[in-house]
Amino acid sequence: MLEAAKRAGSRAGLDVELIESAAEQLPRDVGPFDVVTIGRALHWMDRNLVGSLLERLVAPGGTILICSARSADDGRNGWLDAYNEARRYWSGATDLTRHRQDLSAVLAGTRFRIEEPIAVESSHELSARDLAYRTLTFSTSSPAALGDKVDAMLRDIEQRLLPFGRDGLLREVVIAKTDVARSPPL
Repeated sequence: MLEAAKRAGSRAGLDVELIESAAEQLPRDVGPFDVVTIGRALHWMDRNLVGSLLERLVAPGGTILICSARSADDGRNGWLDAYNEARRYWSGATDLTRHRQDLSAVLAGTRFRIEEPIAVESSHELSARDLAYRTLTFSTSSPAALGDKVDAMLRDIEQRLLPFGRDGLLREVVIAKTDVARSPPL
C-alpha cells in the first residue's frame, strides 16, 4: 500500500513522506493533520490509547473519517449466502460478523463530536474468481490461517459462485460507509 501511495504521489507531483507504523507507535512529532482516515482498522487499535492518539494527531477543526464497505446483505447479492457458507466451511468460523468499534465509545471524553455518517451505495460486476480471492483478505481465511488449503478453497468458492453469474461475472451491490467525527476549531 505504501508503494502504491508513493507512486500515486509521484504521478500527482507531490512530495509525500510515508511512514510505516502502527498508529499507536507513530513518533510524537507526527501531525497534527486536518484529516485522519482509518479504513477497516479501528477494531485492531488499542481502545485505551486511540482517543488520546487522535487528540494528538487531529488538528483543531480537523476531521476523523472511519471508512468501511460491505456487500449489501438485504437479498440483492443473491450469491452472498453461498459465499458466506463457503467462508464458514473453510475458516471454521461460525460468526462472520465484522467487528466494529463503537466510535462514540472510542472517542468518549475527547473533544470530538460525532456527526452524521456518510453512506454511498454502488454496484459493479466482478468475477467469481475475484470474490474467491477476496476471502483471503479476512483474518479467519487468510493464507496464514488456511495454510496448504488455500488453492482448494479458492476453487471451491469459485465453483459455488458460478451458478449465480453470467459468463463468470456476478453483480455486487456495495454499501460504503464513513463515520465522521470533528474537532471544534480553536
